[in-house]
Amino acid sequence: MKRIIAVFILCLTMILASGCGDLNAIYDDNTVIAQTGDSSTTKGAGSTILGRDLSVTSATMTGSRTLWRYTADSDVDITFSYLLSVTEGGKAKLVLITPDNEVIVLVENTDNNTYNEMQSQTISLKKGLNRIKIVGYDAPRFELKLSFDVGKLSW
Repeated sequence: MKRIIAVFILCLTMILASGCGDLNAIYDDNTVIAQTGDSSTTKGAGSTILGRDLSVTSATMTGSRTLWRYTADSDVDITFSYLLSVTEGGKAKLVLITPDNEVIVLVENTDNNTYNEMQSQTISLKKGLNRIKIVGYDAPRFELKLSFDVGKLSW
């Protein structure tokens, strides 16, 4: 009986340890970023979604989180607006994940790069499910605004 309990505790410890990996490692691992699930720790985020606009203020995050999804009926170019400021620590980036799980960096920002105005960018989407994620390294404090005419925003 003691042996069974010891094996159970060992297995439980291994399972818990495997789920508590270094979230900073995600930043440069496109295979993990492209996964449909998210792995992140977020603190202090105030967020709002109004129609086609997402706003996140005073957040810190390490790991990756899906912000937008759109299933395109055909290959199409769309324009979206964004603001990504890192006001303290770490770095953050917005990435597009194509239907074939290619990860394309749209914008990257590092410590103390702040912006006051939205920027616009045109992206080429492939037919199928396209996603945009935010990826944070070393818990940057950031401000984020996104605006799309198509798709679904989330936080």
